[in-house]
This record gives sequence, structure tokens and C-alpha cells, in this order.
Amino acid sequence: MIRKIFAILLVFSSLLFVGCKKATPTNAAPIAILSADGTLQMTVIRANLANAQVAAKLWKDDAQLVGLVLKISPDITAGNLTETFVFGSPQDPANWWTYSISEKESKIVRSLTPREDYLGNNLQPIKEDYLKTSYIDAIKAAEAANGANFRAKDANTQINVLLTQANPNGWLWWQIEYQSADSKLKILVSADNGKVYNVNGEPI
Repeated sequence: MIRKIFAILLVFSSLLFVGCKKATPTNAAPIAILSADGTLQMTVIRANLANAQVAAKLWKDDAQLVGLVLKISPDITAGNLTETFVFGSPQDPANWWTYSISEKESKIVRSLTPREDYLGNNLQPIKEDYLKTSYIDAIKAAEAANGANFRAKDANTQINVLLTQANPNGWLWWQIEYQSADSKLKILVSADNGKVYNVNGEPI
């Protein structure tokens, strides 16, 4: 009788171990830039934005910032980002004017792009007073809210970061989009309060 009970317990323990092992997620590669100081990184971005705004006024005197685009790879480090500031003007309703700067090379590229070809037609002027959360902290929040689990499934997942004043709610959002070979995941982080939301504006 004792041997039978022991055998049953042994089988049960083995099944429990196997079940736990399957549930253990694969770790995603760390994102190098997340070790940087978020406040310092935003100081760099604000300085570059100031230069971009001066240049944008030479394009149209009423130009306003409507977006900031960052492309993040796991191995990218602080000082190596390319920042793309996007501006719009009522004087040119068909195009966005972009100002891209390489932090590493201090190389600047300006371009005029049809709105329908880049980010769409619905971007609104950004209310900078609500920019209280760094992109570093926004990505960290997105990683904790299933972003890291998504990346663990595909080591080549790219992360696109977009700052816009947009729906849902017309808030200032950090949109963190994870793109793998066959799927994508979008997580919204409020630039104002740093909290995480789904694409419908519902807290995660």
C-alpha cells in the first residue's frame, strides 16, 4: 500500500514538474539603451528638438511638432539613436516636414514627405507640457506589460517608438510597437502619467 502511494506521488510530481517547465517563458534579450538615464536622454532629445524647431520655422513660420519617431534595436546604446521630428503646417496640408538627426554622427537630414505616405493625415500638434515621461521609462513599462514576452518569441523583433497627440482620448502617447516577422503588438504609454494602456485606451 505504501509503495502504491509513493508511486502515485512520484508520477504526480513528475507531471507537475513538466507542466511548470512548459510554462516558463523564454527570456527576451535585454535592451541595452534601457540602462541609460531616462531624464538625461530626454534632455538630449529636447536640445535636438529646439534645433529642429528653429529649422522647421524656416520651412513654414507656423510649423508645429506633431510627432517624434525612434527606432530601437536590442543592441542600440545611448548616444546612437536617430531621432526623427515630424512637423506639420496648415500652409501645407499635403505634407509633413521631417528633421532627422543621428546622435552618433550629428548628421541631419531634412525631408518633405506626403502625409499619406508617412504616419497618415491625422497627427495633431503635440502639447509639450504633457511630456513628463521619458521614452526610456515608456519602453520599460511596455516591456513589463507583455512586450518582453512578445520579443522572446522572435529575437529579431524591432521596436518602433512614436510620440503623438492622438486617439484614444486625444492624449499625448508614447506608442510602443513591436514588429516581428509575422505579427505585431502595440502598447500605449501615457507621456503624462507613465501608465500603460491598450489601443482602446483601457488600462493594462
